[in-house]
Amino acid sequence: MSRKRQKPDATHLTLNERRIIEAGIGSGSNKASIARTIGKDETTVAKEIRKHRQLIPRNTYGRPVLCEFMKSCPVKPCQKKCDAFMEPRCTRRDRSPGACNKCPKRPKCLMDKYQYDAQKAAESYRAGWVASGEG
Repeated sequence: MSRKRQKPDATHLTLNERRIIEAGIGSGSNKASIARTIGKDETTVAKEIRKHRQLIPRNTYGRPVLCEFMKSCPVKPCQKKCDAFMEPRCTRRDRSPGACNKCPKRPKCLMDKYQYDAQKAAESYRAGWVASGEG
């Protein structure tokens, strides 16, 4: 099965395209469908999300260590030094779409969260772009 690749158009992402990316993350769309919507390659969308998402650290009070095997761990209390220690994984945050915008599990989620904001991403990109031109 052949896959058509998007041709590079040598343009930067606009604020409207970033807003479409933000809306796609909020609706739970994967990066490939977001990329098809804005007419870019999916790696462009993935890099955009990864570069401009903002970390919202979890509250470590009362639960400083999160382990995938916490319930079945022979070492009590669970520690990061344990041989079986493994951070829990989140498919939405770690894979597709790459951020936690409008995640239905977000209120009860104990992990670190990532938020993608189109306006802040555009401002951050613009500041870096202007700074590189001054050099």
